[in-house]
Amino acid sequence: MGTLLAVAVMKRVGVSKLVSVLYGDMANYVPEYYLKQGTYWHRKLGYFDNIHLSRYYEYEGEGWLLIGNPDLIEEDTVVELKVAFSRRRIEHQRRKGETQANIYSWMGAFPNFRCDVYYVRENKLLTGERKERDDELAERSVKEGIKLLKEYRKLRVRRNGKAV
Repeated sequence: MGTLLAVAVMKRVGVSKLVSVLYGDMANYVPEYYLKQGTYWHRKLGYFDNIHLSRYYEYEGEGWLLIGNPDLIEEDTVVELKVAFSRRRIEHQRRKGETQANIYSWMGAFPNFRCDVYYVRENKLLTGERKERDDELAERSVKEGIKLLKEYRKLRVRRNGKAV
């Protein structure tokens, strides 16, 4: 008699996508100019480590593989860089980046995180405050992000009439 092997299907999601959902930044189209500018400033300012993190997370009985690439690791601190093209977006980008950096810290067991914001219009790097990792906040953020992502996907399926 053969042995029955159960294979778990795991969903995969990037931390940046979860954070975008949390902060209402789920536009389907980001102009290529802004994407190129963000990548340009990350590289020019040295925020480009080749580090990959992943962590398994279970949400309502489903397995999720969280994946992400922190911008920079400085000793025991995860540093996330966000780029703001207008003054009114600086605080939004900082909050978003702190959430993302805290999740990365939780994933990689780094004790600290920080979010720096580069304000393009004034050519100014605003160095963020170094903060201690908050595991409870990271897990709540991941849980809420997955919940919102699932709702968003359901709405897209209903609107388009097909799975997305």
